[in-house]
Amino acid sequence: MSTTDGARTRGTFRAGLACRLTWKRKRDRAADELFEKLVELRLAFHLQFGAGSCDEIFGCEDDVPIEPAILHMVAENAYDALTYPGLELPAQWLRDLIVHPLRLAAGLERPMHDLGEALDALGPPPSVPGLETGDPRTLPAAPAAASPFDSTASTERRPQ
Repeated sequence: MSTTDGARTRGTFRAGLACRLTWKRKRDRAADELFEKLVELRLAFHLQFGAGSCDEIFGCEDDVPIEPAILHMVAENAYDALTYPGLELPAQWLRDLIVHPLRLAAGLERPMHDLGEALDALGPPPSVPGLETGDPRTLPAAPAAASPFDSTASTERRPQ
C-alpha cells in the first residue's frame, strides 16, 4: 500500500467517523426534544384526565423512556393515539383547561421525524428483547440485584 492509499484510507475513516458523530448528535438532540415533549404531554394528560389516562392512551405505564429507539416507539404510539379519529378522551377534571390532541400530535412530528431519521442513519440498535414487537410494554424488567445471601453463586466449576 502506498502512502497516498494509507492517507486516503485514514481520511475516509475520519470522514465516516465524523458523519457518524454528526448523526449521533442529531439523534441526541432530537431525543432530548422528544423526551421533553412527551413529558409535557404526559403532564397535560395527567392534570386534565387523571393518572391512568396516559397508560390507556399511550400504552406507556412507566416514566418516559430515555433510550432513543424505545423513546421513538413510545412517541409513535402517542402520535397514533392522538391522531386516531375515534379517540375518546376520559372526562375532564378541569373545565378551563383544554387539551387539543391534534395540536399535541403536531408538536411531536418534527422531533419524531428527526429522531427516526437519525436512528435509520445509525443502523439498528443493539438487540433488546421487546423492540421487535414495537410495544414498549413487552420490554423485559430490569434484572434483580443478586442477594449477598444467595447460596447459588457460581462456586462450582464447569467441566472443561
